Amino acid sequence: MLLALALIASLGWSQERPSPRTINVSGTGEVYVAPDMATVTIGVETNAKTAKEAMDAANSATSALLKRLADLKIPREQIQTSRLQLMPIYENVQAGPGRQRTELTGYRATNMLTVRVFDLTLVGAVVDAVTASGSNRVQGIAFGLRNDKEARLRALAEAVASAREKAATIAKALGVSLGPVYEVQEGGVHVVPPPMDVAFTRMAAAESTPVEAGELRVSASVTLRYLIGGS
Repeated sequence: MLLALALIASLGWSQERPSPRTINVSGTGEVYVAPDMATVTIGVETNAKTAKEAMDAANSATSALLKRLADLKIPREQIQTSRLQLMPIYENVQAGPGRQRTELTGYRATNMLTVRVFDLTLVGAVVDAVTASGSNRVQGIAFGLRNDKEARLRALAEAVASAREKAATIAKALGVSLGPVYEVQEGGVHVVPPPMDVAFTRMAAAESTPVEAGELRVSASVTLRYLIGGS
């Protein structure tokens, strides 16, 4: 009796269950929103004969830059040192006919600040503060959102709606009924800033720098697997 039950159980488990009939579709969604903050990376790079002279010059320019930012009412908690570096400068010099040697010629000091700006009308003024303070580097400007949850959810809803529409169209074309969702896979949600290339050094004094924030693209993707019925 036990042997018979074991045989029946074995036969039952060995039989593969038929895979459900499904339609797999993917959908993407995009929404565009205006940014409400900018991250500006600015600072100073100085060269001098000695390490102390290079650092002193960089510190002086950085202090002046911080004062300019304070004049713009940028809170200190929105300013962070992102790079502080002192490096020797070596150059190849002639050491005789057909020979060269490496010689220490000075030092380079770099002090970069990352500034979060919540009033976007001040972004151009923050950039201008670089030249006004004797600093000389603008590394980049990145626009973003302080809270991107709502935009991400909207993009995800757009992706689901896109996938659902595709599934309904396919089912109709095949002459089958579209059943419930069998499986869902989120492909990710991304906030994509507009392309921007801002990196220049030793800037000359100029008119106020115009900076336009534009819009951010928030994209999402999702894959849905629907059960299908008969024709």
